[in-house]
Amino acid sequence: MTNTMQSPAKFLRRPAGGRMLAGVCASWAKYLGIDVAVVRIAVVVATFVFVGVTIPVYAAAWILTPDEDTAGQTS
Repeated sequence: MTNTMQSPAKFLRRPAGGRMLAGVCASWAKYLGIDVAVVRIAVVVATFVFVGVTIPVYAAAWILTPDEDTAGQTS
């Protein structure tokens, strides 16, 4: 029998620090394990290439991704 260790679950959470606008790019960079500048450049390029489709997607991610500070709190 093998002992398999499961990695902890990864969740998207908008960080309190390192935000430029809403923290969406920072949260994706942390989730993917890459530099935040790469994600920000990709979002800007995608906005021009896909003629603004990225803007509503970013807004939806902003609304749907919880802050790190309030992620575990329930009211």
